[in-house]
Amino acid sequence: MCDGKVNHGGLTDRLQGILTTFENSQKRGIPFYIHWDSPFILERYLVPNEVDWRISPEQISYNKRFAFPIMLWQCKTDKYRSLANKINLDMALVHRKKQVHVYSNSNNSKGRYAPLFSKLFKPTPLLKNELKSHLDKLGSHYWSFSFRFQQLLGDFKDICGITLSPQEQESLIKQVISEVKHVMTDIPENYKVLIASDSMRFIDAIKNLDTRFYSVEGRISHVDLDSNTNDNADVWLKTFVDQLLIMNAEKVYLFKTGQMYNSGFPRFAAEIGGKPFILHEF
Repeated sequence: MCDGKVNHGGLTDRLQGILTTFENSQKRGIPFYIHWDSPFILERYLVPNEVDWRISPEQISYNKRFAFPIMLWQCKTDKYRSLANKINLDMALVHRKKQVHVYSNSNNSKGRYAPLFSKLFKPTPLLKNELKSHLDKLGSHYWSFSFRFQQLLGDFKDICGITLSPQEQESLIKQVISEVKHVMTDIPENYKVLIASDSMRFIDAIKNLDTRFYSVEGRISHVDLDSNTNDNADVWLKTFVDQLLIMNAEKVYLFKTGQMYNSGFPRFAAEIGGKPFILHEF
């Protein structure tokens, strides 16, 4: 369930919750469906591949005699959270009513995402065409560099996180760019680099640093905090394109220093794409 009734998390949070629930449904032979209509309808970007998970809103019951909701959230500071999520989901599926409505960003299927993702999803023509246009420009050999600042640079609204002072923001941008220059010495000359970040301010600051840098145009927004689906459709398309481009990169880097966020977005994409992931802390 991604229906906007709770804060579901970002794109990766939602997808890993879906894959974890799907894996458990498969084990028990339980029919599996995805209801994702907030802040956009999932089928605009991803459609069923081997499993038809579509369900109409009219088929969903909110009557407590027939349906039971369960919430499964990951918590990086709680070492027992994964075990608790597994137990709670098992109990809900064993003693299930006619419908179990799973609200989850649980990552209990980490390490097994790729085949699950392949069974469930393939890109729509819209997403496939957009992806191809960027791959044509990137070429067949490129790495991806991801940078997750949350609200540190003051140009992105997130669920949590502080905003640095203007002086601290400039200092952080310079520090990260300096580290990127250092890592660039390891990249073959004929390779390009995909730059992905939640900060357009950072992308603008770094994109002209090297002719091999490439970024996807478009505005950036958090999927839980932007509900204007019509005006901001390009926001979600960019997010999906970034994710699929990272899946196709030969190496996937996440740069992190200080209070920058240890994002699951590039890590998840690397796993789906079967590519090496490097958390580059400095």
